[in-house]
Amino acid sequence: MNIKTSPARLRALGAVALIASACAGQAAAATVTAGCDNAPSKATAIFTNLANQAPGAPEVVVSTATATNSGDVPWGTNTTSLTYSPIEFSYNGSSLTGKARGTSVGLASGSIGRANFARITIHTASDDKQHPITVQLQNAMVGPVPLGTLKAGAVKCWTVSNITLDSSFSVTGSLALKGNIPGGKASVQIDVGYVGPSDVDAPVVTDVDVNPDPVVLNGTATVSAIINDVDTGGSVITSAEYSLNDGAWMPMAAVDAFDTSLEGALASFTAAKIGENRVCVRGTDAAGLTSAPQCQHFRTIYNFEGFYSPIDMGILNSARAGQSIPTKWRLTDANGAPINDPASFRALYSSANACAGGLPTDAIEEDASGSSGLQYLGDGYWQFNWKTPKTYASTCRGMYVEFQGGQTSPLVLFQFRR
Repeated sequence: MNIKTSPARLRALGAVALIASACAGQAAAATVTAGCDNAPSKATAIFTNLANQAPGAPEVVVSTATATNSGDVPWGTNTTSLTYSPIEFSYNGSSLTGKARGTSVGLASGSIGRANFARITIHTASDDKQHPITVQLQNAMVGPVPLGTLKAGAVKCWTVSNITLDSSFSVTGSLALKGNIPGGKASVQIDVGYVGPSDVDAPVVTDVDVNPDPVVLNGTATVSAIINDVDTGGSVITSAEYSLNDGAWMPMAAVDAFDTSLEGALASFTAAKIGENRVCVRGTDAAGLTSAPQCQHFRTIYNFEGFYSPIDMGILNSARAGQSIPTKWRLTDANGAPINDPASFRALYSSANACAGGLPTDAIEEDASGSSGLQYLGDGYWQFNWKTPKTYASTCRGMYVEFQGGQTSPLVLFQFRR
């Protein structure tokens, strides 16, 4: 087990006794460091006011970045010899608990996420030289890792790192007190958190999806994606953006909050371009690294109504070969606004294969009757007079209209007679 401080310094402090042969599994890889650092904490327990000289002030405080709970513990009065109080800071995967002298202070925390270090800090009020005090944590343990007796002097912090504390942990010891201990000026603080390796890899975007697909013109669609830095550095995802059809990058919201290295993100937008569209998503982590964009295609279509009389939908229509068949429909956007653009119409097709139940791979573009062509009737209503050839007599054909962007109408079947 590696101890990142000199043996002489540890002996002088009487601080950390490690028994490597007694530790197996995860403890064998743990590192114990004497000295303070600024690694951020995810969960904290503070045992303070050690002489009850701050009336009403809590003696045990358990907290995370978003919540705090506290409770009173009768530590006792000033002492001339060491008095001992077992303390414990534990986590079971969903809640934190601080225990001392039969009192438990609990905090429903949910998952604290990744955690790989525990730091114990002992604060003493050492300014009163005539009334020396002692604050020690004896038989200190971080999980299976023994730390011996921790006593603040030149060093007041000890950190056990390279240890897995994600799913549960228990930090224990016997708090030993002696002397005139001013309330609020002496404490034992236990922090648990995560320190990852230097992040040089950007997060990865996956599962880009657009719903609905297709979306009706000028309707609302939602793009969603997963931003993942778990395997590329472990940094917290801080933001996500989307770009529609190579436009400006716009912010996305987190499904819950941007506070872990794996986040879902989403955003809503108006689909204003008919036909094929593309939306791209990128994410940025706390190391300032931005992912490569990942893109998804989707289609925007018109709202189609029809066909209208004399065509009957859902049945086999009968027509005389060679006659003109008025083909009528209506197009609107998602808000019911009529579509009056002639470019919305591409062509009218018919297919013998489609009539026989197959794919319209043999579809041919049909002609209009005389010079009537495509007619706009107002309020989104359109008409195309289909001039059927006499050669269609005694055949069955499936008819459909293609619109701008590749959208097609429902298929209508016709049995032609002479």
